[in-house]
Amino acid sequence: MTNIGIDLVKISRIQHAVERWGDRFLKRVFSSQEIDYCYQKKGRAIYASLAARFAAKEAFIKAVSEHIQEPVSWKDCEIGILEGGKPTLLVSECFRKQLFDANLQVSLSHDGDYAIALVFLNIQSHK
Repeated sequence: MTNIGIDLVKISRIQHAVERWGDRFLKRVFSSQEIDYCYQKKGRAIYASLAARFAAKEAFIKAVSEHIQEPVSWKDCEIGILEGGKPTLLVSECFRKQLFDANLQVSLSHDGDYAIALVFLNIQSHK
């Protein structure tokens, strides 16, 4: 079974949330590794990276929602970076078991005031 999740986020919306709520917002939504990665960037690129990760978390929820029983929290998935800069989706142990170690792919992009993420989920049937 294949599912796709996609989400579009306005970068200025994430910037506003960070400026208004600071660490309270960041630590509620992102892992410390995600925060560290984004803050290695400079200026507006920080918020573009955060927005792309926020979009990926939303896209993940959309892609997996019919396959899991429990509510998904922001920290149940994390965007890691492979060698060469390719993003990868890291999922909490609880959901990995429910998804039968599904093949998950993520793509991130941003331009202007928008960030977008696409999550592709492929679950092999288990007999």
